[in-house]
Amino acid sequence: FGGSHLYDLLVYADRIFKPHKCRAIVLFVANDISGSDQDKSPQEVARLFKYLLKNIRKSHPETPVFWIEVTPTSSRWSVWPEIQESTKLIRELCEASKNTYSIKTDFAFLNESGKPRDELFVDDKLHLNEKGYEIWNDLIKKELNKVLGE
Repeated sequence: FGGSHLYDLLVYADRIFKPHKCRAIVLFVANDISGSDQDKSPQEVARLFKYLLKNIRKSHPETPVFWIEVTPTSSRWSVWPEIQESTKLIRELCEASKNTYSIKTDFAFLNESGKPRDELFVDDKLHLNEKGYEIWNDLIKKELNKVLGE
């Protein structure tokens, strides 16, 4: 659900995940480090992800879980180093956890200078435009197909 934080998913995890039989669970949360006073540290974000995964595993022990890494944006470029650190920590948790995957996205949204490709975003430089979503969709679909065998 849009605008969420990892803590929101933790609070509602039983309602969101437990009652459903899932072929896969795909997670994307990009609001825990946004440049606000309420930001979590990269370590706190990773810890929240770890707790969320533990909660999901109670009802879905074998279901593949995919974490979509945060996309680099001009609107949050000032906190990109912190986002990258949380991404690294979550990727390590995914690699150490059975049937848990991290979907890398940053490379597709950075230009040759290493800055966000603003042409892939709407005017707020935060949300993807149609072309940006096409790229994002292709990246996600490719990774899901690798694991789910589509």
